[in-house]
Amino acid sequence: MGRSSSYLAIFYCIFAYYLSLFCVSQAKDTLGVDESIAVYKGDYLESANQRFRITTNYSLAGWYVTIQYVSMGQSIDVWAHDNYLTPASLQPAYLTMNADGRLVVYDSSQHRLIVVNSQQPVMINSTTATILDNGNLVLRAPGGNTVWQSFDYPTYVWLQGMKLGIFQSSTRVLTSKPSFEQPASTLGVDSNNTKEITIVQYGSMYWRSGIWNGQNFSFLEFSDNFGLKFHYVSNPNETYFTWNSSTDPFVFFMFSESANITVSSGDFTNFQTLAVCDVIDYRTRKDQSVGCTNSCGAGDGFKEIMGDLDVWNELSYNDNALRFCKLKCRRNCSCYAYSNTAYDQNGVALGCKIASRSKGKLISSNKQRIFFRESFVLEKELGLPPTQLAPSQKMKSKTWKVKLSVGALVTFLGALALLYLFCKLQSRMRHHKGTLLFVIILLIAN
Repeated sequence: MGRSSSYLAIFYCIFAYYLSLFCVSQAKDTLGVDESIAVYKGDYLESANQRFRITTNYSLAGWYVTIQYVSMGQSIDVWAHDNYLTPASLQPAYLTMNADGRLVVYDSSQHRLIVVNSQQPVMINSTTATILDNGNLVLRAPGGNTVWQSFDYPTYVWLQGMKLGIFQSSTRVLTSKPSFEQPASTLGVDSNNTKEITIVQYGSMYWRSGIWNGQNFSFLEFSDNFGLKFHYVSNPNETYFTWNSSTDPFVFFMFSESANITVSSGDFTNFQTLAVCDVIDYRTRKDQSVGCTNSCGAGDGFKEIMGDLDVWNELSYNDNALRFCKLKCRRNCSCYAYSNTAYDQNGVALGCKIASRSKGKLISSNKQRIFFRESFVLEKELGLPPTQLAPSQKMKSKTWKVKLSVGALVTFLGALALLYLFCKLQSRMRHHKGTLLFVIILLIAN
């Protein structure tokens, strides 16, 4: 038994040793002139604190250059070139800092796919690219002057130190990810009252933070645990808000497709969401957040239900995305449901159909996705049992799946924690070559 235990200890130590080789990052934080990284191999630029990476990522629309935030074995995109609007159709192979000052993505045949700093007005030779510890990708000319930085082109994540506001040559806002089902939204400083942050959808104000009083906003409040500190700056050249956390250097804001605002701790274990003007929790019937500018007076949230109505009051075939149907219904206070009129041969939704206050009867003979206004009392008006909620709501009742995964999750997190501790130990002692052998000898002796 003792010998078996010794062999097992040796095996674990050797296994941990080879795993530790992956713990010490081999990535660098800077691309020099004419230097490249092979993104097709999974290579990336990595900040010195190992929390941010610049690499390429794929979605259904194509390939993007993204900055990822990494913590506890998880990662999330916090920035993308051109705000996800111009993906590459071919797989990237190399990210190269060209001698002419362009940070370029090439495919395997050396065809140019993406110019990351395409917004830069004048390219400067011998520029270098560095990913900083705050997640900012900075391009510097010889001498150290910054000629371009990702913080000047926000996407949908507000990182600490990033500025949102009005500048001489641009207006910086957060923009929700492109979505077929949700209207495009922006979050930024109100041009008519620069001491207020607003959410705008297709030119109409959707939500307002309330006036900044020097300490906080009336309608933008988060837990003190996050330690959020906003800062307002205004001068003839620029007017903007920025922020930082006094408790966690990696807290970040995320602006979702449905225009909700979420603040998350750096380790992803603590987060808080402002519902803004959508209702999040069906069971509690939470009303819309303060600050909503909806003239209908009730929440703008919509819940997905499978079925059909026997009466639709408006049919059109011109709009080809659910987000436009949602806007139509939201702006019509008598509208309580919307859906698509039809689908083409490729399954793409076409047109809109709207149901107003004339009561329609829910039928199930033609099941399709219907979106009901949350403030409309479904059980009373339609006699809808909870079991007819959309699959996303049904999943809440399937607790047995969660229970089955708990053991695996705990085991996985435990393994991560042990590996993390070992990596720390290995990092601190990597100059002492005899350390690992000493640990093995101690384990065998025991």
